[in-house]
Amino acid sequence: MKFTCEQPVKLALKIRWPAWAQSAIAVRVNGKKQNISGRPGSYVTLDREWRDGDRVDIQLPMTLHTEPLPGTTNIVALLYGPIVLAGELGTNGMPNPYTNNQTAFVRWPTPPAPVFVAGPNSLLKHVQATGEPLTFRTRNLGRPDDVTLIPFYKAQHERYNVYWNLLSEAEWKQRSAGAGTAQIEPPGLLQSLLSSN
Repeated sequence: MKFTCEQPVKLALKIRWPAWAQSAIAVRVNGKKQNISGRPGSYVTLDREWRDGDRVDIQLPMTLHTEPLPGTTNIVALLYGPIVLAGELGTNGMPNPYTNNQTAFVRWPTPPAPVFVAGPNSLLKHVQATGEPLTFRTRNLGRPDDVTLIPFYKAQHERYNVYWNLLSEAEWKQRSAGAGTAQIEPPGLLQSLLSSN
């Protein structure tokens, strides 16, 4: 941002340090890096006399991270910085990827979504950038299949998933030996989503 002022003005500029920027942010004034204090989810303050033409540059580091579904520890969404990522699940079994009515396919069977098999601390080691902007691919994480992750706002005309069930290797073996690869529904989540519409 650039200041435009007729005369110098003393001002405490507050810069939001978003909670998703877990690494240190970088703030420069007229190209000079500033010593800042604060933490994610707070504000950084630049208290100084500002002159016409002063410029402030802010760099917010974006990294992969997980967010648990509220009230759970084993159902997570993946984000890149502030961007929610959705897993592409394709159009197999859909009569048509386009419809005029949001409930047109409600009675069509829902195919199982993959689950993620990893510990919470090792999950992100299995997610790699593909080289395409804001696009990632799981590696040896999704069962029965890995998935490509794209920004949620780009997921259109196909099935997608945002929240992923997180299982240990033992839980996955038990589930696949017993009930196959059926999708695990978060308790009450489907009902709460349907009742809110």
